Amino acid sequence: MTVSRISRVAFVFTLALASCSVFDESLIPEESTGTTEPLRVADHLSCSVPMNESVNAYRSVNLSEFDDSIPSLPNCLGEVDAPGNDTFFAVRMNANEKWHFHVQAPTTASDPAVYVLDSCSDLRSCRDTYWGINACGDGENEHFSFVAPATGDYFVGVDGVRAGGEAIEVFAVRADCGNDEKEHSEFCDDGNDDPLDGCHECRPVLSEDTAEIEPNDGPLDPDLLVLPAEGGSMRITSTLGSRCDFDFFRLDVPANAELALSLSGNASACRLADLQIRELDSPNPFLVDSAADPSGACAELVRGDLRAGTYLIRVAPRRVPGVAAAAVNYALDVSPTPL
Repeated sequence: MTVSRISRVAFVFTLALASCSVFDESLIPEESTGTTEPLRVADHLSCSVPMNESVNAYRSVNLSEFDDSIPSLPNCLGEVDAPGNDTFFAVRMNANEKWHFHVQAPTTASDPAVYVLDSCSDLRSCRDTYWGINACGDGENEHFSFVAPATGDYFVGVDGVRAGGEAIEVFAVRADCGNDEKEHSEFCDDGNDDPLDGCHECRPVLSEDTAEIEPNDGPLDPDLLVLPAEGGSMRITSTLGSRCDFDFFRLDVPANAELALSLSGNASACRLADLQIRELDSPNPFLVDSAADPSGACAELVRGDLRAGTYLIRVAPRRVPGVAAAAVNYALDVSPTPL
């Protein structure tokens, strides 16, 4: 099948003050916060690391008590070095189960990372850079969602990008999408498969001009875009609140369409965000990646050779040397153009 052109996506950027948000922490029982109960972990990765069940609570672990057994994690985090002390625990998951992980950074000197392996002996077993996260910087918490591709035991590593280690808190919970009960890491759960009622697969559905809905800063928690049935365009507005705030959108690309993505705005705004796209199930980090030009020119993508399917669009803050972090307001315009 031929695909693509879906859309021309225009981004208009201005500066504003804002912050990114995380999933509703009011769904975490109040008595679970500030817990001193330790997480059951092991110093090194092996098939006998302790098993932990889904617990809607934070568990403490002191990384300073462990070694740095995996210093390099290019398959998990897209980075070569992770020199901090690390520790491991196992989780038994069923196929298509969603798990959500938080790692709380205790001080501004902390830079935690978390990743999932599907092998207890192969350190290369992260199948994708989306099997782990280290999006934020010093003193900022990390959180990400993971869906098991098959039933089995998975091995979670809690690591640090800075040498050494501190006492941290880890949260791991399984969310049961479709049980008609909203749980932590879900935006909604209406117990049906109707994509046009504003909730689908426990994510918000955006089908008209509107603001994006937080949190959507992970590839498994995107806002779902549904183009108007009668044709025409739609505009989504949003703000990147910090350097670790990412916006993901999922979009079905029809056959016989051309896809054009572009960033627009003034020179200073274009330097502050990247536009990226990938197939939903692609093993590659991004099928197409267009970064804002440091000189100030806006990025542009035009592809007429993409297959029909489901794609992820990501808007990400760009880390420009010498440029201070700032919030970025933008508008995302989507309009399909048939071939």
